[in-house]
This record gives sequence, C-alpha cells and structure tokens, in this order.
Amino acid sequence: MDTALRNLVSDCSKRRITLGGNGYGRLTQNAIRKLSICYVRAIRKHNNVEDMKKAILAEMYHCFSTEKRPMHHLCPTGTGSWCFYNAVIAQNKMPGKHIKCIQTPLNYKLLANHIKPVYRRLADPKLLARCLKGAKQKANESLHAKI
Repeated sequence: MDTALRNLVSDCSKRRITLGGNGYGRLTQNAIRKLSICYVRAIRKHNNVEDMKKAILAEMYHCFSTEKRPMHHLCPTGTGSWCFYNAVIAQNKMPGKHIKCIQTPLNYKLLANHIKPVYRRLADPKLLARCLKGAKQKANESLHAKI
C-alpha cells in the first residue's frame, strides 16, 4: 500500500496533477503511512478474504467522510468500533465534527478517482487469499516464522 500510494503521487506529479503536498485532505507522506498501517491491520485482524476486503475499503471510505457526506457504511458498528462515528451513534449520541475526529482526512473530489483503483487492486480477493493463515509474501520469512 505504501509503495503503491507513493508511486501514485509520483506518477500524478509527472502529469502535473498534485495529490500530495501541504493542505487539508492531501495525500501527504504522513497520510500514506497511516493508510498503510490501517491496510496491514485490516489484513492481520481478519481470517477470511471478504472481511479483509470490507475492512480495507471501510478505511478508505472513512477517510473520505465529511459532515455533508458521511461514508461510514462499511465501518464496524457498535460501541467498540474504531470508527468514531459508528461508536458514538451506537451510544445514541451526536457524533463530533469530522474535521476534528478523522485522523487521516482525504479530499474526495481530488483523490477518489486516483486512490480507488489502488484500493481495488490491493483488495483483490486473489491477493488477499495469499495473506490468509499468517502467510508471508516471502517464503523464507514464512519458514523462519515457523522455526
């Protein structure tokens, strides 16, 4: 995820499209790092491909959410949810402002058309199936983990 998003920013900058840089909702280095951590967490927490895919896409839509356009439909529900919006709704309270509560905000109009293909590719069931059972991408790492 990290490499894919960094390459996306680089490729777009060559075409004179600015995705990164400073400013609210931009794909900064810090945002890329946080999205990568969430991607790995989504894979490690789930035992089947569909749950992994849903968790990965939930994080993307969560980051695109705003006051006018909340996109928390894929986020987990209940009071123990990592999604501030669904956790507060489960307590029958009014959620806080998205601008303060979303840790990695992304600008939907600027980034959606560029980021969605990356997320679709990295949430492909064939790719995620290789991540089941704690398997590593490299065979030696998997072997060493078992030893």
